[in-house]
Amino acid sequence: MSTTYFTSTEDLSSSYDFVVAGGGQAGVVVASRLTEDPRISVLLLEAGQSNLGNPLVLTPPLAKKLHQNDKHDWYYQTENQTGFGDRKIVHHRGKGLGGSSSINLNMIVIPSRNSIDAWQELGNPGWNFDAMVPYYHRFHTFHEPSSDMAQSLGLNYLDPNIHGRSGPIQIGYGTYRPEVNEVWTQTFSNIGQTPSYDPFTGKHFGGYNAPCSIDPLTSNRSYAAAYLNEDVIARPNLRIVTEARVELLILNNTDQGRQAIQGVQFVNLEEKQLIVHCTDVVLGAGVFGSPQLLELSGIGDSSFLASKGISSKVHLPGVGENLQDHSNVGISFESNKPTFDSFRDPNVIGAAFKEYQESKTGPMANSTLGAAYLPYQASEEMAATIAEHIADGPDFPAKEEQYRLIRSTIEDSTRSSIEYLLAPAQLTVQQSAAATQLDDEAKGADYITVYSSLSHPFSRGTVHITSRDPRIRPAVDPRYFSHQIDVEVVARHLMYLETLTRTQPLASMIKQNGRRIPQNIDLTNIEAAKEAIKTGFTTYHPCGTCAMMPRDKGGVVDERLNVHGVDGLKVVDASVFPLIPRGNIMATVYAVAEKAADLLKEDWSSKTNEAK
Repeated sequence: MSTTYFTSTEDLSSSYDFVVAGGGQAGVVVASRLTEDPRISVLLLEAGQSNLGNPLVLTPPLAKKLHQNDKHDWYYQTENQTGFGDRKIVHHRGKGLGGSSSINLNMIVIPSRNSIDAWQELGNPGWNFDAMVPYYHRFHTFHEPSSDMAQSLGLNYLDPNIHGRSGPIQIGYGTYRPEVNEVWTQTFSNIGQTPSYDPFTGKHFGGYNAPCSIDPLTSNRSYAAAYLNEDVIARPNLRIVTEARVELLILNNTDQGRQAIQGVQFVNLEEKQLIVHCTDVVLGAGVFGSPQLLELSGIGDSSFLASKGISSKVHLPGVGENLQDHSNVGISFESNKPTFDSFRDPNVIGAAFKEYQESKTGPMANSTLGAAYLPYQASEEMAATIAEHIADGPDFPAKEEQYRLIRSTIEDSTRSSIEYLLAPAQLTVQQSAAATQLDDEAKGADYITVYSSLSHPFSRGTVHITSRDPRIRPAVDPRYFSHQIDVEVVARHLMYLETLTRTQPLASMIKQNGRRIPQNIDLTNIEAAKEAIKTGFTTYHPCGTCAMMPRDKGGVVDERLNVHGVDGLKVVDASVFPLIPRGNIMATVYAVAEKAADLLKEDWSSKTNEAK
């Protein structure tokens, strides 16, 4: 399919049943599922290029080449973050059909039961783990690992019967695994954290090796654009326009004193301003873009909008609030064996890439990432910190309920407060101040990095416009580690890395008296661990800025994803998460989009029947 086909706005209809504003991960799922019904017409608008068939996207090892590339990456930067040493933190967000699923590291993680059940407890009937299970299955096809792969990675906890069998996204373990992944699960077993449940049960605990959304038959990235195969693109009731920047939602007053969606205003590749009418708009511009577009259209806190010269259409103070993310602090340990750091050598990476091109094997075909879930490190000091600081932070309508749910999770020894992530390389250099202190010899060594990624943060941030101009980025302020409990939880998990890295068989790969990054970090000291937090960055899981909660709790959408106070306007992307779930969020975005498509079809059928 030619690029011109997607960018052209010739013969564009003046009206559709649905306009999907944003062709990211959730948007393409919704557009694909809605147009399964030939009666429903859909216009999918995406600000980025199509990128379909692009080898940079399809080849997982080349993912980093997509970052900071304006054809693929929105490349947001936060406000200065006090909790991260007053640094700006970069957020790579996918640009083009498929969104962030086209540039990420492909890790497939199913959240814990309780972290999804919490959504229902916050006032969203029908949004619990059991209700979401069919949608976690629907999005993917699971490829069972070979017996050799299963044995070497310690995958005896897998239950293939509870995985998806016919979804568009292909997930599996591929043909290659780093040596450190082979010792990962056994190390956790040796500290009493043997994995006993398949992660798809939502009950998983301890160490495990996660599959990736990489097709094991081709070793290509399997991402959300899989929902837009040739048959889907050819549907007469689906129109896709790329390089189309939505600037405004067009609203009108109803007889009931509410607002109703009328259509969208967007700018095409030639910078021509166009208006398309529709019955419903599905906003899927992402955790930063969706609140921006709502505020530009007069939906948000009325006093804030007035300060930007925007007339308020719907007073909805929750827009752009409730930003949550998994903050991430990595400690690198010098390895006594070669790791992916050897790819610094052009000859090594050249040979690996040649093997990948010729046979789709070797280290560039790696399709597993190590992770682990552990409870917080209980102590009198930790208990005292929770008791003293639980009410800290700015007030917001759902604060008491959200904090109660988070506290009940992290204080439960059968639930986790951290996700450890394993990298067979020194990866803290990407955004960390620690890397700038390294001498050349240290930079040339091989490392294993273990990240402590905070599962259930108390810290809350914001995303708000700074201008009426839709081309100007909103201000993103996650306020990482602005809550003292977050600092205490991560610091104590960093200290536990001393125990973990001295436990066999992982210890056999750590060089005795070897270097660490940050250099000379003393993980036996709580204050040193807290100082190390300043070298961290993000796990790239922002969510929550158009939260699905009742309006009086600061919610932006209801349990059917309708924007409060506006008829015909929905939001479907990670911004609707009321609480961030445990672990990487890509699988949950797919599941939410699949469920949303069912809800949208039901509502469309009801309206159609009423009109008869």
